[in-house]
Amino acid sequence: GSRATPYCTTSRSNTQCLIDLAKTKDLSLANVSFDTTGQPTFDGSDDYIELGDALNSIGPAASFEFVFKATETVDHYRVLLGWGHGSNNYSGIHIGTWTSSYTDESFHATFNSSTTHIYVRKGHGYYKDNAFHHAIVTAGENNYAIWIDGVDETDTVVGGTNAFQEIVGYNSNITAQVGKRPYGGGTGWFKGYIPVMK
Repeated sequence: GSRATPYCTTSRSNTQCLIDLAKTKDLSLANVSFDTTGQPTFDGSDDYIELGDALNSIGPAASFEFVFKATETVDHYRVLLGWGHGSNNYSGIHIGTWTSSYTDESFHATFNSSTTHIYVRKGHGYYKDNAFHHAIVTAGENNYAIWIDGVDETDTVVGGTNAFQEIVGYNSNITAQVGKRPYGGGTGWFKGYIPVMK
């Protein structure tokens, strides 16, 4: 908009607005909306941030950190971060209902086409409360955990084991997206805000 910044007196392209710290990746904001304060917002239908292959260098262990606010109560899963190769090797970190495994899934991470699922089970709408939440997911090397709002949540592991050793690097064609997953059959568009994703 009309707000000046100390970094740029004009406008930036969609791939120059958000830059990774190493300055080696193009992170595209071409498909995300912005609210009146200039913050990215996700409308639940077509907004996402394209990370491309930015996750491909992750090895057998990783931590993912988010601050998010869901602005809906619909009983449907919504993706904070998704990655994969089309309908193969899809993975993600989501809120809401996910599978038919349980009736009370609220926050979950799934890796490599559901080889491993980790669930926090407090009810489908638990984190769809129009409030900001801080979440950390650690994964890999037999060390899976989900921390939400400073609490090490009790989690349930199904569809695999805690020993799953590949977080991202199981396919050289992996692409990643914030606010959806790259899987045409179930993108899980997020609705709300994700101001922090690390």
